[in-house]
Amino acid sequence: MTDIRTIAASLSELDAYLEEMGGCGDGNCIIVKPRGMHTNGGCRCSRSTITMQRFAYAHNRFTRQVRDYLEGKSS
Repeated sequence: MTDIRTIAASLSELDAYLEEMGGCGDGNCIIVKPRGMHTNGGCRCSRSTITMQRFAYAHNRFTRQVRDYLEGKSS
């Protein structure tokens, strides 16, 4: 059961970080898909260097946490 909790905690951290970042408000946003009203002109997040750096940081941190956990489990 702790396996699921450890990975779930990492996933919750990722979700919270992306939610805090926010997205561009487009229905196809790669960061956070909006609920309710939104535009359909295409995601604008990929055009922002800072947004993409933050997005990459969040995913790299998540994958590192999961990888470290799994490597620790196999030792």
